[in-house]
Amino acid sequence: MTAIETSMNGIIQLTVRKDLKLTVPIAETPTDFITMGFGSTLDDAFEMALHQMIDFIERFVGISAEEVYVLCSLAVNFHITQVVNSPQKGVHGLLPKSILPSAIVDSFLSYRDQD
Repeated sequence: MTAIETSMNGIIQLTVRKDLKLTVPIAETPTDFITMGFGSTLDDAFEMALHQMIDFIERFVGISAEEVYVLCSLAVNFHITQVVNSPQKGVHGLLPKSILPSAIVDSFLSYRDQD
């Protein structure tokens, strides 16, 4: 056994955002935007999740990469989400929507409502 699996019931909505020009998926919950990183080490996985978050914030909040890096160190919560499925490790970064200007969060909501 390499992991404990569980079942759950829920509704997942997948939205293809061609306007975002993303290179990897980004998840959204009612409270957070989530980037994901995977690699052969936790350091590689963390670096990928961090760079995805920096790119996401820089594009959609409109602040410099340096400012985004500072914001990530203060406000983004990184979680180790996969360590037992060899050889891949996983890290997710959660950016609370509550720290973003409401116009940015609303722009994502209004796009979703168009579908």
